[in-house]
Amino acid sequence: EFENVALYCKVGGVPSPSVHWLKNGKRIVQVEELNGFGDDKLSMYDTGATLFIDCLDETDQANYTCVAETPKHRESRSIFLTVLTTVVLSLPGRPARIYMGTNSVLELENNSVRLFCRAQGNPAPSITWYDRDNQVIQDGGHYRLSKSGDLIIKNISWFDHMGVYTCEAKNDYGADTSSPFLYPTARE
Repeated sequence: EFENVALYCKVGGVPSPSVHWLKNGKRIVQVEELNGFGDDKLSMYDTGATLFIDCLDETDQANYTCVAETPKHRESRSIFLTVLTTVVLSLPGRPARIYMGTNSVLELENNSVRLFCRAQGNPAPSITWYDRDNQVIQDGGHYRLSKSGDLIIKNISWFDHMGVYTCEAKNDYGADTSSPFLYPTARE
């Protein structure tokens, strides 16, 4: 009781599946759910969705289900969370945490990609993206920074965009990072 827990769900597929969480069969509303991006038959997204439950109490003891869906298929995995009673002190705020982030993307050159970086915390975390050379990415040109924290890269090419990008979510209580790998592939 009063501890924090993170439930992680790794998903992937063609097309990229949408992901949401259930608690005892009822949908959990997060800041934003992960929606599939790109429907090209050669696009492959490997994405992780994390459900953070802070300051556990007896009401959090439940069956949690990660659901991944495409227009033609649905997969789900469940886990039962048991809450044990303990006594701990809590902080007035919550550290920044990335609850949804892309692990890797395989996408055709000249297409656009969305690298997910959804974070939560109190106060709300700031999001900074770094390119493959560890330089801060600014909004403009090939790059668009969304309000949700995601990075959209337009007209990708192997030469200009292949590599590891880093998303950093930060607030006064902590920081978290996610480092997706982007691999643009040639069109035949």
